[in-house]
Amino acid sequence: MSDGREGPPAFTDIDFNKPEPDEDMFQSALEETTPSDEFAAAKNNPFGGGSDMTPPDFTKIDLGRDSQSREEADRDDASQTSLTSTTISKINYVSDSSSSTERDREEPFTAPKRVITEDEGKEEDDKFVTVTVSEPQKVNEGLQAYVQYKVSTETNLAVFRRRKFSVVRRFSDFLGLHEKLQEKHVHVGRFVPPAPEKSVAGMAKVKMSKGDTTAPDGASGEFVERRRAALERFLARTAQHPVLRMDPDLREFLEMDETLPKASNTSAFSGAGVMRLFGKVGEQVTRITSKMEEKDEWFEEKTSQIDNMEMQLKKLHASVESLYHHRRDLANATGMFAKSAAMLANCEEHTSLSRALSQLAETEEKIDLLYQEQGTTDYYVLAEMLRDYIGLLTTVKEVLHQRTKIYANWTSAQSTLAKKREAKVKLELAGKHDKIQAASDEVREWEDKVEQGEKDFNDISKMIKKEMERFDKIRVKDFKETLVKYLEALMLHQQQLIKYWEAFLPEARSISTA
Repeated sequence: MSDGREGPPAFTDIDFNKPEPDEDMFQSALEETTPSDEFAAAKNNPFGGGSDMTPPDFTKIDLGRDSQSREEADRDDASQTSLTSTTISKINYVSDSSSSTERDREEPFTAPKRVITEDEGKEEDDKFVTVTVSEPQKVNEGLQAYVQYKVSTETNLAVFRRRKFSVVRRFSDFLGLHEKLQEKHVHVGRFVPPAPEKSVAGMAKVKMSKGDTTAPDGASGEFVERRRAALERFLARTAQHPVLRMDPDLREFLEMDETLPKASNTSAFSGAGVMRLFGKVGEQVTRITSKMEEKDEWFEEKTSQIDNMEMQLKKLHASVESLYHHRRDLANATGMFAKSAAMLANCEEHTSLSRALSQLAETEEKIDLLYQEQGTTDYYVLAEMLRDYIGLLTTVKEVLHQRTKIYANWTSAQSTLAKKREAKVKLELAGKHDKIQAASDEVREWEDKVEQGEKDFNDISKMIKKEMERFDKIRVKDFKETLVKYLEALMLHQQQLIKYWEAFLPEARSISTA
């Protein structure tokens, strides 16, 4: 490769710390990890412990557990020891955060009136931003109905006026924030996390339903909960970025108590929405027709890797969603079988057989709930993570396309400059001195454009490499944590299933002895 760097490992080459054959991989993940590991494995099971297999709580995301490393400076004979500290901000998706630290205080602090650069932001100690989206609430009825969410923030960044605060935002506010961040950061090569997609069908159910449709057991509760979790993940990834979390628009979104101006351009049926749709179609055509003669092997290899990864993740996501639906069907069939067994037990005259059928019905009811919990794990732990990364890869491809557009503008400016120089030479040969000055001005103007185009292209190339390095580190970490959590959940479900059948076994044996 031209820059001497090797690209990150392919998705299929990730080593998930496979233990020795005689080791328990899940036990080692729970007991043998140290603070130096790339991720902290939970010592409790992902569902909060207990044999009742309580479903996971996805209403909280902790974005702010920080780690601090200290390096001891070299000592001279008569010098004192000096310590420097560096902060590595980490975003961890966990169920609960119960630590009571200095951040629990709500007193405001004075922010220094200065602009914090990216490098300064990295060097500040113990900085965190924790954002949660909760309490979805339906407002109005009919076509004017919408759902608003409580956005709570906890931070010690100096750019915020308070440590803990909360605001109320609606879905269009999230889309408006995403649009503003894209306009400012995508063209320079930064990866802006994608916002959840609009769902006309889902919102139609919410608008047309009566009563509290935002409750988990409401008519549209599942749709609202999925959207809430997706909005929380969007803010989580945005607040994780060292530059995006300093953006004034994000701070306004998280901190301003007043209602934000309605982002009407985000509506799917607005004029801007229709124009945006046509723009996306045009962008797709441009991506197909415009090809760049890539001279950097790193970008050529990375583009191929991103395309392959996106294709494989889409296939995996489709398979996991199919697994989720099959698991739900299995749970429904198990529930129907439990009801049938209970009815048969009621009409059976043989006492021991009736008691066995009744116990079987109770066991099948428990297994029904267990299958539902497994389906929840399939969806919220694995499928949603895959969906997020499919969207993130789309964002990466958009940024790579921006680089291609800048390159096209640069080469176009070079072509135009060559024509302007040729025209100037013709005027000089023809002796048209009255037009030579204007031609010289045009040549200088296009020379500046070529120089600026080259600078923009080099800048976005450097930024993309930097962002890609950060993206790959977070991607590997997320996949490791998610897969360990998912496999642990499957183990716990299977262990619980064995316990249910072992409890029923004595009753089944009693039938043969009766």
